[in-house]
Amino acid sequence: MDKVFGYKGSTERKLGQRITLGVAFFSYFCAVICGGVMFYYGMESTTTPIFASLMASTVFFGCVGIVLHVLGSGSLPSLKVDDDPLSQTYHQEESENNKTN
Repeated sequence: MDKVFGYKGSTERKLGQRITLGVAFFSYFCAVICGGVMFYYGMESTTTPIFASLMASTVFFGCVGIVLHVLGSGSLPSLKVDDDPLSQTYHQEESENNKTN
């Protein structure tokens, strides 16, 4: 499939992807901390607003971590215009045509 569409995925991560992965792991860490504190408060009572807030925070940080992890670990194509072989061929043919005229 890659040969059909000319897709060359990058195996190395760009700076933005590395930052995104770092924030994803930090979100996972926050979800674990909120889950631990939620478990501690759950031992006393599950009807307090603090327990509900910690439960919502755990779900939020977990979902943010999943989304950022997917974004940071994806294989992104190179979006440079200069690397396009078709445009280079077009410009070479155009310059050859201009020389003959």
